[in-house]
Amino acid sequence: MMEHNMAREWSKYQNAIFTEIAKGQNARNLLIEAVAGSGKSTTIVEAVKRTGSKGAVVLAFNRDIAAELREKGVNARTFHSLCMKAALASREASQPTLNKMHVLCKDMMAKETFRQYGSFCIRLVSLAKNYGLDSGAPGTPDNDPECWEYIRNHHGLAVEDGDHTVAIEHSRRLLRLSNESDMVDFDDMLYWTVKDRLPTQNFSWLFVDECQDLNPIQHALIGLMKSRLPAMRIVAVGDSAQAIYGFRGAAVDSMAQLKERFDCLELPLSVSYRCPQAVVEYAQQWVPHLEYAPEAKEGVVKTHAKLPEVDVFEPGDMVVCRRNAPIIKLAYKFLRERIKAVVLGRDIGKGLVALIDRMRATNLDMLEQKLIAFGQKEAAKHRDQGNENAAVSTEDKVECILVLIEQLGPDGSLHELCAVITEMFADNADGNCITLCTIHKAKGLEANDVWWLDYDFRFMGEQSEWEEVQEDNMRYVAATRAKRTLQLIATPRKAA
Repeated sequence: MMEHNMAREWSKYQNAIFTEIAKGQNARNLLIEAVAGSGKSTTIVEAVKRTGSKGAVVLAFNRDIAAELREKGVNARTFHSLCMKAALASREASQPTLNKMHVLCKDMMAKETFRQYGSFCIRLVSLAKNYGLDSGAPGTPDNDPECWEYIRNHHGLAVEDGDHTVAIEHSRRLLRLSNESDMVDFDDMLYWTVKDRLPTQNFSWLFVDECQDLNPIQHALIGLMKSRLPAMRIVAVGDSAQAIYGFRGAAVDSMAQLKERFDCLELPLSVSYRCPQAVVEYAQQWVPHLEYAPEAKEGVVKTHAKLPEVDVFEPGDMVVCRRNAPIIKLAYKFLRERIKAVVLGRDIGKGLVALIDRMRATNLDMLEQKLIAFGQKEAAKHRDQGNENAAVSTEDKVECILVLIEQLGPDGSLHELCAVITEMFADNADGNCITLCTIHKAKGLEANDVWWLDYDFRFMGEQSEWEEVQEDNMRYVAATRAKRTLQLIATPRKAA
């Protein structure tokens, strides 16, 4: 997450927040709607300092953000670090067991059953814990097949040539074994703290960052902490228009839930110090209350019918896209021309290599045939279940690999394909290269010049209401990465 150097002349919105903070611990809880580039972290740090309390903590979205906030002099933790000690102590464990669910699932199932259902069950149980299933906390689902089926369908999980009813029964058993186990994984930390009401540290002020992305178990944990210390004042900060992690289990209406549950006074933080005037005006189609700073430059938003030549791009540029395949195609062109470029998300690269291994092909021709058949079958299955997002995700993974097979040509090999993927992906990039990433990976980042590939991309199939909202949120996230220019590249039209 990037922050901005701001003069200590606070905006009217920031001053309104600080006025509320000055009312002390016993005033109403606060919900702050902070637009992209609004100096959110700077405002949080100042607000924490103005509490004058050593009992204030900021719950950050991840370790990097927590570390960044600590460097600015505030007590910042992640949800997991808050719960780790008690969760480990409850099982007399010295450290987390990262492969716990794999071990339990493999022991629970016969070899062929594990091959068919294992990865599905491990993923579904992880989601179930994040939903707080069977935790007994208010607003969390019960441990019945209908609730499991809702989670499975919501996230587009499918078993290849298997029975979902059987898969859910395996998953219920796996969750039971997990709860009986002395091993602790990261999902257990929050889940057991809520389910078993494990001890939590008391704070007089609880600041929650990126609150639009909270999942149900995180909501339940905040509720548990508040019930133990009703005088604790909650200050939740987020941007409902940047809620894009519903596929991970984040509550799609997280901020609305917080406002209702904790009777929060809502305050805006509406000025973007990142984006120039033209970008703000473009992004107002999704967030009408977005404002540019008084000193904002004019900026540029320009539309292109097709992708320009690679020599137009410069080090420091950011290229974003809804899907991976167009990014990978462009990244390969950069590599071929010896232009330094990185695709963010080593996990994405590992997922592509895993899919290649799964096909059990002996050469690129066989791999191509198997991938096409697999993609068509899996996408059709997802669409039959009404899950357009999962169908497009499957097609995108397959297309990523097919693009690289095409680029490698007839003399390419499986080894070379996997080597290119490994070289292409990284978890971070510096200003000396071109950064390419999906919109999900771009969240929290910024660049002077942003190229948005397939900016006009739309799903062909039907989406649920929450999926449509999150698609608009992703468009807003993509547009608001730009500090100077936003270049919109149209989706290539296939020849009739």
